[in-house]
Amino acid sequence: MKNITVMIIAAIMAICTALTGHNSLYAHTTGFYVIKLHDEIDKSSAKMFTDALKEAQTAKADYVILNLNTYGGALDAADSIRSAIIQSPVPVISFVNIQAASAGALISIACDSIYMRNGSSIGAATVVDGSGNVLPDKYQSFMRAMMRSTAESHGKKAIVKGNDTTWVWYRDPEIAQAMVSADSVLSFTPSEAIENSYCEGMAESVEDIARILAGESTEYTITEHKITSTNRIIYFFLNPVIQGILLMLIMGGIYFEFQSPGIGFPLASSFCSPVVSSISYTTFPSASLKKKPHLLGFTSSNLTFAALMPAADCTSWMPRLGMFLSPGLSAATRSVSDAPARTFGNMLAVLVDNIGTAL
Repeated sequence: MKNITVMIIAAIMAICTALTGHNSLYAHTTGFYVIKLHDEIDKSSAKMFTDALKEAQTAKADYVILNLNTYGGALDAADSIRSAIIQSPVPVISFVNIQAASAGALISIACDSIYMRNGSSIGAATVVDGSGNVLPDKYQSFMRAMMRSTAESHGKKAIVKGNDTTWVWYRDPEIAQAMVSADSVLSFTPSEAIENSYCEGMAESVEDIARILAGESTEYTITEHKITSTNRIIYFFLNPVIQGILLMLIMGGIYFEFQSPGIGFPLASSFCSPVVSSISYTTFPSASLKKKPHLLGFTSSNLTFAALMPAADCTSWMPRLGMFLSPGLSAATRSVSDAPARTFGNMLAVLVDNIGTAL
């Protein structure tokens, strides 16, 4: 009888061990997808981030960790990243890896959680021009509203003290807009950010964040975003400097075609515009930004048509070139915020139109 009891106990223990092992095979492994953004915020970095975020969703990652180190950049590109984060079904965690200034602060506030490295800072989101001069209050007011709405997107949390329950903002909108004030710009160290509920904790690496979120007893995997060769080429042409060079080639092509009509450099340079145009239309995911006229208003159909015209006869195709380019130049320059650039664009549109009419 005693032996039978021992055998029953041993059998029960064996079954329990087998079940435990069986369940461990199906234990959930937390997946982290890491996107590194250590550059100026521009069209190139905005497209890289939105592409990477789609890949994270396709890979069914549990969390996206944004490894961020930037001094800011273009507001429209930052807003594109911000919108993508807010609308993302996958939680996005900001890892402030030294700096999250200006546009970087806006992006971090949009994230579901913020972790900061020792010695890092966040804030200073005043809108400035390319020379670092503070823009008029019209722009600051818009930026303050954007910072407030981004903070408010996280909602409120309940603070219970005894029998009293108080609802407070998860991210205080007043603190967010104080980062834009031109008089006294607000920035936080990690400890200050934690004290003001603008940081969940400190971490020295992506692995530290993964361990915090996954828990000590849960396994996790970390996948680094890899940029493909094709995307590297696209991001290269999205660089504002490269786009400026391509536009200069287009201008030079038109000028040299005036001087010596023929097939060669002018024809080659005219094909640069479709590259700029096609990439510009695929930069931002939102429909409202797709409708925004791109620089100088060149389109693939405009310049392809112009390039296929009989270049040997200047008088036959110049009027048609002026007819195709002038409306695009006029429409595009109305969307340029910089006054000298807008004036130059209008003068160029009138010049092209007059040349086309005269010929």
